[in-house]
Amino acid sequence: MQMLTVRIPEWLHAALRQLAHEKKSSINQICVDIFYDAVVTAAVDEVIVQYESYRIVRSGNRYAIVWGDDFEDLIPSVEVISPALGVVWFNTREAAVAEAAAMKEE
Repeated sequence: MQMLTVRIPEWLHAALRQLAHEKKSSINQICVDIFYDAVVTAAVDEVIVQYESYRIVRSGNRYAIVWGDDFEDLIPSVEVISPALGVVWFNTREAAVAEAAAMKEE
């Protein structure tokens, strides 16, 4: 888990505090949920290839290589690259498959 410091106006803090109270949650969790909903917005329409350490998926008219266990039906619509988890986007199925083949050979 990473730490993020965000400066926000008083009215926004009050609104987050109220929302956290209504949901019986913490302000931190409310913020994480909001960030998650803003970034993890691409639905996995089809799993094209399932390898041991990653998979190739289709979301609309884009294709992605996804690794890590954190992403199931929804994945980030932006590229996220880290050793533990990630998503790399491609405009064509062929490009995703070729990159995955190169990754598999490494």
